[in-house]
Amino acid sequence: MFSAHAHELLVSQGTFEAFAEAQVVPQIFWNSAPLSEIEAWVRSKVPAEMAPEVERGMAGARLKVSQKELLVREADKLARPKS
Repeated sequence: MFSAHAHELLVSQGTFEAFAEAQVVPQIFWNSAPLSEIEAWVRSKVPAEMAPEVERGMAGARLKVSQKELLVREADKLARPKS
């Protein structure tokens, strides 16, 4: 749904719309779709010269994925019955 209406949602950012797509979208929607799909969508929307901004946004998204994986692993350890 977001991808179909991204422009309408981000147009209020004015000249920062592409920046929001490059850096903010991956960090907000990191858990909504595979990161490869998010990255492909973002790269299709912003100029090629914004590759460093896309990388920063994707690095933030990858960090969030890693944090979630670590937290889930630790929660699973706590939830296991003691033998």
